[in-house]
Amino acid sequence: MLFFLYYMCFVTLLYLIGPLLPILFDQIKPLNQSRPRVILFQVEYFLDEEKYKMPMIIHAFIFTPLPTTVAVAYDVMFATSIHHASSIFRIVGKRLQFSINDMERHGPKMDILLVQTELRRALVESIRLHRDILQFVDLLQAIFSTSLFIMNILTMINLSMTAYQAVNNSGNSARLVGFASYAIGQLIRLYFRSWHGQMLTNSSESVFDSVYQADWYDLPFRLRRFIILILARGKKQSKITAGKLFDMSMENFTFVVRTAISYFTVLRSMQ
Repeated sequence: MLFFLYYMCFVTLLYLIGPLLPILFDQIKPLNQSRPRVILFQVEYFLDEEKYKMPMIIHAFIFTPLPTTVAVAYDVMFATSIHHASSIFRIVGKRLQFSINDMERHGPKMDILLVQTELRRALVESIRLHRDILQFVDLLQAIFSTSLFIMNILTMINLSMTAYQAVNNSGNSARLVGFASYAIGQLIRLYFRSWHGQMLTNSSESVFDSVYQADWYDLPFRLRRFIILILARGKKQSKITAGKLFDMSMENFTFVVRTAISYFTVLRSMQ
């Protein structure tokens, strides 16, 4: 997550520095005439550009970082929610595993009814926590599903178009670096979201694995039925989907990249 944040901020800063370089070089190493000014983006203000050049530059510098800020905030919120859900899944699995093993270890030394009562209480609490985190994942699905689908589609288009523009501007090193930085940023964001989706799926499966590794089959039948319910639900993966079409996983990352390459190949063939 830190690498993602640093990269996005670094690339945005480089983009903002670009228009300042001609002004800086005019002061450090002046020529017979001023170097041509570079603008952050093409926009029509319907004003005299020479007269209002500085207000236009200030306006561009204020609003250019906003899209990056929104993108980073969205991805960080998504990642934080996934980390929370994944942690709870692992807590549920380990709590169940330790509770079952503790009964096997302390059963002969303590009142068996007391041990079973404590285990039953731990099982009920774990089942409730498992139910709550499943509801939380459903809420995440409702919140992020549509936006993730839109971003997956846009990433496919952006990667293919960026690669096409990079090939067409291969002789211009400055533009080539810009296209490459943008494409790398898109790939990092796609990998970031896909990796967190995969982490959620793996964590949900860890509940089943942790309980299955414990000696649950040695429990009394009235306690074993609680374990069977958890095993049955834990075997079903919890995952975040993009529009209910793409599972957010590492497989989704490779699918989007392959599709973008296919679109790029089609564009090149039509040239």
